[in-house]
Amino acid sequence: MRVLIMAGGLGTRLRPVIGDSVPKPMVDVNGRPFLEWLLLLLRERGFREFVISVGYRREAIMGRLGDGSSLGVRIEYSVEEEPLGTGGALRRAMPLLRGEDFLLVNGDTYVDVEVRDLVEFHESRRALATIGLVEVSSPVKGGFVDLGADGMIRAFREGVGTGLMNAGIMVLGQGIRGFLPGAERFSLEADLLPSLAGRGLLSGVILRGRIIDIGTPEGYALAREVIGR
Repeated sequence: MRVLIMAGGLGTRLRPVIGDSVPKPMVDVNGRPFLEWLLLLLRERGFREFVISVGYRREAIMGRLGDGSSLGVRIEYSVEEEPLGTGGALRRAMPLLRGEDFLLVNGDTYVDVEVRDLVEFHESRRALATIGLVEVSSPVKGGFVDLGADGMIRAFREGVGTGLMNAGIMVLGQGIRGFLPGAERFSLEADLLPSLAGRGLLSGVILRGRIIDIGTPEGYALAREVIGR
């Protein structure tokens, strides 16, 4: 199964900490760019074929990682010449995914979880799309998921609280192409996923492990405490 890593964002939340010199996925974490740590983690989980969606300061990513051979993986790149949103970036990358189901991972999220649990759940359900979920026990601000007993996601809601949140990792079937909005620019999180949930086409599974979002100063600090230690 190929992995699509979304690494084309502007990283505005982290700029007060890292400045504007590197794209967010390439920030240094204990001697390595974060994106290298993520690739190595996914390689350990058995994944070898990657498509990286790049845009903002893409030369820093492509110049460092190349074809991935130095990390023992194979990398292809999908290039956004202008920002398309996460959904538009997905559409742009689809031809490189070879007509198969694929794993999608946010390029600013360290997903130290049982990824195979997500893949096996998706395959057993023959689902169109399956999101990995994490359970949050301390109140935070963000987007929460209402998960039914049948494993189907009923709705998304924004607010402050506890519960289940999108872990930044999901499996999408190639049939997803037929459900993409017509607009060139759109968001996976705000447009596509809620639409799929409303049609009863989106499943979810709670994952065990650690998720670190380096897109915030707090998350970046935690990553530096944990990754590579």
